[in-house]
Amino acid sequence: MTTKNLFIDLETTGLDYDRCAVVEISGTIEYAQVYEEFSFKSCPFDGAIITDESLEKIGYTEDELWNFPPIDETYRNLIQVFSKHIERYDKFDKFTTYVYGPEFDNTFLRQFFALNSDQYFGSWFWNPWIDVMSLAMKYLAEKRYLMENFKLVTVAEFLGIEVSRGKLHSSLYDVELTKKINNMVEDKSILENAKTPEIIHEETVKRKSKYCVYE
Repeated sequence: MTTKNLFIDLETTGLDYDRCAVVEISGTIEYAQVYEEFSFKSCPFDGAIITDESLEKIGYTEDELWNFPPIDETYRNLIQVFSKHIERYDKFDKFTTYVYGPEFDNTFLRQFFALNSDQYFGSWFWNPWIDVMSLAMKYLAEKRYLMENFKLVTVAEFLGIEVSRGKLHSSLYDVELTKKINNMVEDKSILENAKTPEIIHEETVKRKSKYCVYE
């Protein structure tokens, strides 16, 4: 049976899946000779909480979010993509899903399906989803004490992955970083090339100074 890999990432208006909304869903589907990339924006549902922190993180204004495509349109587009690759009623045909910290994305996407009156969320995916964060932690355990945190960008930079900060928190770019991390942690020899604390500090100082305003 062919393993159909799905890397996926969501952007939301906050952390409360009951009251906050999904506003961007992106991913890549890869298996055999197949590769498909998708990215959909979605208008928040009526009454959704939109936090200032989320707006800063995703880089949109609240007015822009309300002009995104309607939630039902985004849902239909997503299902159309999934349906090209999975026969949802075939119990042997499911996505193997990779996410950086899957609990957040799984919970929000499940709620997104429920808002569209779809109770068959689980028919698309093998359970459980694969947590790339945990895989990275396993391989970086010996150097974890050198890292300020374990956010996606921190791990990527520590592994020597070039990061375009202007693209951060675009869900499709987060998918790209997740894929690169997943590929790298399969080979523990990359630890030999991981950055030292001195290099990380020097790069952080340079990055911060780039955006300083001197009066």
